[in-house]
Amino acid sequence: MMKSKVIALLGGRCRSCGETDIRVLQVNHKDGGGRAETQKGGINDMNGFYRRIVSGKRKTDDLDVRCANCNLLYEYVRGNKTLPAGAVVHPGKYYEPFTFC
Repeated sequence: MMKSKVIALLGGRCRSCGETDIRVLQVNHKDGGGRAETQKGGINDMNGFYRRIVSGKRKTDDLDVRCANCNLLYEYVRGNKTLPAGAVVHPGKYYEPFTFC
């Protein structure tokens, strides 16, 4: 599976919490732009993206691995996503010590 190879190349664990379960790990574009890179003409091309990484045709210095929860929180902290009006955030293990490597 290409995704597994890419996750392994990028360290095999979430940069924020250390999760290693491949089912929840995602490749994160540190500076954004993931959707534009993985969609060609409106068609999802994740396999092409993974193949370019595995073959060495695509550099990885702007990528890291995050679990689904940390990746979503990363988007909120960066301001790419906003909470609905009136939503309440309860501080917890993923909010206060959340760091970006």
